[in-house]
Amino acid sequence: MDQEEQAYNRLTGLAGAIMQVRRCCQAEDDLPSLGFNELLAHPGFKFAQWAQIMLDNYPDTITDAFMFDKKDNRELSNADLLFALWQSHYTDPGTGLTYPIEKWAKIFATKEAVQMYHDLTTKPNTNKQ
Repeated sequence: MDQEEQAYNRLTGLAGAIMQVRRCCQAEDDLPSLGFNELLAHPGFKFAQWAQIMLDNYPDTITDAFMFDKKDNRELSNADLLFALWQSHYTDPGTGLTYPIEKWAKIFATKEAVQMYHDLTTKPNTNKQ
């Protein structure tokens, strides 16, 4: 292999690594929003239920964010990294409020609470002057 081929191979490897980091960063950015939306879709979920649905619905995103081997995802329902995500802060764009995802889960403990959230964030406020 000549020097040109070696340089090409190194650049190809570097490009692949950069793409993996980009996927990882995008996935890390997406996960809190996805987790928040799952709480809205499933009122009353506790950590274990939430973690399992995250693994079921977003295995590739979790793999990219945490750089896990896909075959290991079934074993991650109580993984430290998902628990860290559960405890991480998320700012809801609809309200501007920031709480840990765990607290959002408590806020959205009932269907009525989720409905109230939707009512407050989707209907125009007619009380403004």
